[in-house]
Amino acid sequence: MPRLFEGACHPLNNGTNLLQTFADSDYAADDTRRSTMGIIVFLNGGPISWTSTLGKTVATSTCEAEVNAACVAAKDALHIQRLLFDLALAPADRAIVIEEDNAACIAQASSGLRHVRAAKHYEVRLRFLQQMVVDKHVAFHYCPTDCQFADFMTKPLESTVFARFRDNALYALPS
Repeated sequence: MPRLFEGACHPLNNGTNLLQTFADSDYAADDTRRSTMGIIVFLNGGPISWTSTLGKTVATSTCEAEVNAACVAAKDALHIQRLLFDLALAPADRAIVIEEDNAACIAQASSGLRHVRAAKHYEVRLRFLQQMVVDKHVAFHYCPTDCQFADFMTKPLESTVFARFRDNALYALPS
């Protein structure tokens, strides 16, 4: 049942238009061994953009699969933030927070501009994320897997777990 809010104003809308981005990826679960990326962008607690996409390349590690998903999520959220700025609804200088459940992805993306030897195959995407973090356009936040809203879009789950994620992403307000 959809929730109706008085004056079409979401209860979490305090005038700042808070963007929350959740990015997740499985690792080589498809028959082609490509990873499935799941991304959900919330505005003031309501989902406004989401995608579940099979990756274009085969990832060689879980970290690479997560970096690929985080890169797509950062681009989507950046476009939405710039749209809100152009509409004079949000400041452009606020960092986009990406909720990520992979510690290696967060460590590689948040460690400044540096070469990662194991990242040869995804170095361009990783360098993009590193530059976004250095420029303070993107910030990563660790989100435990059991709180990762994009998890249900990446892999088959037990029906009760899937229903919990689906219902939380569609009807509940993320914290």
